Amino acid sequence: MAENRTETELSKLGGVFRNTSKAGTVYYSGTLEDNSGKKFTVVLYRNDYWEEGAQKPYFNVYEKVPKGQAKPKVMD
Repeated sequence: MAENRTETELSKLGGVFRNTSKAGTVYYSGTLEDNSGKKFTVVLYRNDYWEEGAQKPYFNVYEKVPKGQAKPKVMD
């Protein structure tokens, strides 16, 4: 069976820094920039429900927005 493979390249969006909360939880945060120049802050938390071999992400990524302005989750 032939596989369709598309060549890709990496485009840097920004970077994240390792942090530790007062409760001792490790998380990552940083500012990213999309192709249009819009900047947004993200926070990555380890997925507590991650399991080896499961189709679950190791990290969950959240956009940091002013309180009360969180976007609803969109499922495709």
